[in-house]
Amino acid sequence: MLTTLERVLFLKSVSLFQQVPGDELIGLAHESHVVTYDDSEVIFSQGDPGDSLYLLVTGNVRIFAGDNELARLGPGECFGEMAILDNATRSASVSAIGPVIALRITQEDFFDILGDHPEISRGIFAVLVSRLRRADTRVEELMARNHTTGASARN
Repeated sequence: MLTTLERVLFLKSVSLFQQVPGDELIGLAHESHVVTYDDSEVIFSQGDPGDSLYLLVTGNVRIFAGDNELARLGPGECFGEMAILDNATRSASVSAIGPVIALRITQEDFFDILGDHPEISRGIFAVLVSRLRRADTRVEELMARNHTTGASARN
């Protein structure tokens, strides 16, 4: 499906791996697994073991917990990075929006390259901080909405 060279070029385009020389991504590209999903197919569910990181090559995904949609991600974005870092179970579910092609990188392979290239940590931190900021914004919006609704109900 994707040649090793295409995988290396894709990995190099993803913010997590931009600081890693392309020739050093060959091993990771070779070890990555191309996975495909159909529309609405669940990639993983909340509570599943967190054993892999996913990088979207094509398509979009929906991240959700229960009935609450948390985010939508597209090509070049990653998901599954939280559970892969701390061995915890998945904090949310992910499903495909239309057909999806992704690279799946196992925890073992990820930590092997992380050990050789600690600069990848900066990419992971940037992704996590961005997601925390978005979550904070959502919480503030919900609190403001609830405050306004509560004030209206009292008047």
